[in-house]
Amino acid sequence: MQNSLPLFVLTILACGLAGCVGPHTVNYSISGDERVTGSQIGGSLKVAKLADDAPSFEKVNVRSGRHAWRTNASSRYPNGDRAAEVSRAVARHIDKSGLFQSVVYPDDGTKADYKLTGRIYDYNAMGKVNKRAENILVLGSMFGSFPGAAAGLAGTIGQKTTLQSNVELRDLKIRSQKTNRLLWSNPSIKRSSNREVHFLKADKKPVYKEADRQLKNVVSEMIDDIQESHKKNPTAWKLRK
Repeated sequence: MQNSLPLFVLTILACGLAGCVGPHTVNYSISGDERVTGSQIGGSLKVAKLADDAPSFEKVNVRSGRHAWRTNASSRYPNGDRAAEVSRAVARHIDKSGLFQSVVYPDDGTKADYKLTGRIYDYNAMGKVNKRAENILVLGSMFGSFPGAAAGLAGTIGQKTTLQSNVELRDLKIRSQKTNRLLWSNPSIKRSSNREVHFLKADKKPVYKEADRQLKNVVSEMIDDIQESHKKNPTAWKLRK
């Protein structure tokens, strides 16, 4: 056990603070509680690739005044395509919820009964770098021993920083693929946060995961809203032969 703590700390320093984190795939856990209760919407839903109108940082590490920040720069998503990642996550969440009989993902050409479209208006997260705490951790770990790593950790207990996030999807619509009738729409669903967290939450991977966390909240509200619309007027959603 004495060697595991320094190894853990050194791994954080080598692959987190030093920047060797690879491409980020948008993904978050979806529990059984996410499944909808009540009647299911008959038919299949095609989730189209969302238009990406959100501003984005080009680099993970940026400066604003005297402060350094880490961001979820769009360049770190696979192929630099943030919209593809977000759209697949939306499709997966709706699929797991059981709201529709089936869900067709954005990169699947299969025909469906309904089609969901929309825009990514905001998808940003950023954590303020607590340089003092990170330097203490680095110096403590440089000794490469249990006492050195433990001293580094002890010196950063209670060290905080700021983590901010804003995620918003706009112009959300579901239409019948057969009649083009508008069945559901929502002009904007958004979530934002500005809170104090442990300083390691400003590392690259946690910053990206923060945006994903907010997307989960946005999609959960979307699913609830679609289900409520179906409950109020189930006849409008009835498939035409």
